[in-house]
Amino acid sequence: MQHGIINHGLRISASILFIVTFVSDAIDGYIARTRNQITRLGTILDPLVDKTLLLSALILLSYASKQSYEMLLPIWFVWLVICRDIMLVAGALLVYFINGTVKVRPRISGKVTTFFQMTLIIWVLLNLPGQFFPFLLWSAAMVTGFSAIQYFFDGIRQFV
Repeated sequence: MQHGIINHGLRISASILFIVTFVSDAIDGYIARTRNQITRLGTILDPLVDKTLLLSALILLSYASKQSYEMLLPIWFVWLVICRDIMLVAGALLVYFINGTVKVRPRISGKVTTFFQMTLIIWVLLNLPGQFFPFLLWSAAMVTGFSAIQYFFDGIRQFV
């Protein structure tokens, strides 16, 4: 019984830390935009930090022990997210090396993708009801794929 209490407390703590990190990142972004304090370095580092947090959580929750969580993230979903992010970074580098510059434009689909991935992570961390998990998982997968396609075509347009 003590082991379950510790795991529950750790899940709650991890969830709170995860939520606070993303909320503080959103506030930071809002302040930077509204005060026109956007820097080139910030436009590169901010998404990298966001992706590092999301990917590390996705990877850890795909390999978590069945004793700790009722739901795990399937490895195919984690690979989908990893492949999308590799494609985005590789595409941006390719555009930069060929054109000498790359214009990264945030998309609403990218924001929606981050929201669904974040919600999925929190869902698993808090061990919320499993009946909604498949809907959330497939929704996150679909918006992840859709945003990958959008960003791919954004990159292609920079060659023209």
